[in-house]
Amino acid sequence: MFPNIYNTIKLNKTADDMKTKTNNITVKSNRMCTKMHSFNFLRTSYACKARTLLLLASVLIAACNVNAAFYVNNISYVIGTNSEVKVVGYKSGVNLGNVSIPSTVQYEGKKCPVTEIDNNSLNGCQTITSITIPASVTIIREGAFNGCGNLTKVEIAEGGLKKIGSWAFAKTAITKFTIPASVTEVMNDVFNGCTKLANLQLGVGLSKIPTNMCKGCTSLTSINIPQNITYLGDNSFQNCNLSVVEIPSGITYFGWAVFKGNNNISKVRTHIEEPNNINSDNFEQTVYNNATLYVPTGTQEIYQNKDGWKKFYNMQEIDDETSIYQIKINSNKMKKTYSVDGTTLPASQRGLKILTTSDGVTHKYITK
Repeated sequence: MFPNIYNTIKLNKTADDMKTKTNNITVKSNRMCTKMHSFNFLRTSYACKARTLLLLASVLIAACNVNAAFYVNNISYVIGTNSEVKVVGYKSGVNLGNVSIPSTVQYEGKKCPVTEIDNNSLNGCQTITSITIPASVTIIREGAFNGCGNLTKVEIAEGGLKKIGSWAFAKTAITKFTIPASVTEVMNDVFNGCTKLANLQLGVGLSKIPTNMCKGCTSLTSINIPQNITYLGDNSFQNCNLSVVEIPSGITYFGWAVFKGNNNISKVRTHIEEPNNINSDNFEQTVYNNATLYVPTGTQEIYQNKDGWKKFYNMQEIDDETSIYQIKINSNKMKKTYSVDGTTLPASQRGLKILTTSDGVTHKYITK
């Protein structure tokens, strides 16, 4: 309720005295000319106040309209400045199912663009099963879909989204997720606890993998880290189920416990030609003992003298251009050697050959 803009003016119409009261202030005058002047002044002053308060009221009404919430298909929206709209919630007690956020919504006869999904807007909603997000949305804020235990599918249109907030899709049932190329920033814990996430595609717009990004994603067996990534945050892939890890050449920060808890890693390939020391808890001891670390040609000695890396028991150089690496095979295990067309060859013959060993493993290799 707006305040009463009209204050009471009380006049004592005697020749000797005129008294006016306003907001507990008393003005007295003993001269009629002063009385009349005072009265005119107050009348003018209150007229100004009235206009000011009416203007303020109109501003407040406009502000109320700016922040007015409304529903479209059981999703709650709020209109902000410049007629831009953000998702802020949902109607309780309704089965949302498959939700498609429109690029624009109608409000008071006007089309307004949907540009944002607000903090915790659908946090904990158990009835949403899929979400489609248009290119008009530029930011998904913190915890937007956190804990949506039946959310299995997320589709984001290319070209608009710039940022995904922390915990945005944590503890959901998503099985795959593609981060659009337009996204330049992903915050901590964005997929933390997504135990069904098996396929994650990282966009080329990213340069940083944040802390705890995929922590506890136990269905994630492989991850392609793009060449544009320079930062691997602490615990970013901790307690996943990775079997192969490929590390791009541009990594300048290698956090703590990045791949800790991934006991099934059998191959780690790094493209870093000038490695720094890393913390030894980035991999499990079973990985250091059993996996093979493939390093760029001419760098094995460097890796063998760097903390963390030197813990790998098996280390081989590999040519980044040809992907050819050196192997050592016990001659007692060598079974047959073939040419690429299947002709049996002597082991000593030079060239490209295929080798089978007694343990059933097949190698394609070159004898120089």
